Amino acid sequence: MAKVSQREREIGGMTAIATTTLYRADKPFEVERARLAIGMIGDALERDYDPSVVDGGSLDWFLRELEKFGVSVLEEKRGGMGPGRRQAFQAAYNTGRPAIIWTEPEKGPYVKEFWKTAVPILEEEVDLTIGDRRPLDSYPKIQQYSESMGNQHFFDATGKDLDVMGGVRTLARDIAYYFTDYDGKKLGFDDKWDSIFLPVQKIIYDGKIVEGVKVNYVHPKVQTLREEGDLEMNERRLDQLNKLMPAFREYKRKLEARVA
Repeated sequence: MAKVSQREREIGGMTAIATTTLYRADKPFEVERARLAIGMIGDALERDYDPSVVDGGSLDWFLRELEKFGVSVLEEKRGGMGPGRRQAFQAAYNTGRPAIIWTEPEKGPYVKEFWKTAVPILEEEVDLTIGDRRPLDSYPKIQQYSESMGNQHFFDATGKDLDVMGGVRTLARDIAYYFTDYDGKKLGFDDKWDSIFLPVQKIIYDGKIVEGVKVNYVHPKVQTLREEGDLEMNERRLDQLNKLMPAFREYKRKLEARVA
């Protein structure tokens, strides 16, 4: 375990983490992702973050590993990506910590950078930060393409040059309602990936202060090797991009028409 500075622990002690997990298939790819998630949560606890984990029905061995950490894993109340993420945000909000970080569970190397994204929140300089990983050279080629395209389309919709496709969002607790109250289905969207993207778009539209924070993140090599050339993952990346691009455009229209 790398040495953790007192500053990191101070920031961690004021910050909750919201995340969701789902590892059902006992296959090498899923097992590797599950182990990355275990490592991320363990590293977060080492830095005094408070992780709120909502699980959609993972393998027993994975859940037992989390129990060894003393993490309270919440069973997903409603099926679906959007409801699970909202439940995680609500659980993080309920901790009372003034900053909340949303992250996908496999981003282990990102943990040591979390504190950088939380400092501007805790110092009340901004309302939300987005970690900026660019350039994306350590990612599979299809992911480099899809995330660069997604970032560009988000910029075109908002005027904000952010690495929003990186997934990690750090926000002040008092604006968590943008995520917990979001209802993608009601707005005519899939309520999947949009559940963590369109709330950011509305936060910007409403005039809140949103800034990027440079982070030193290198994607896990083992994960890149597993996913490079994986047809199923390629399709998933492109599906995400093809759903988000029109969603950014349509949500911009709704916001401007004041119907969102």
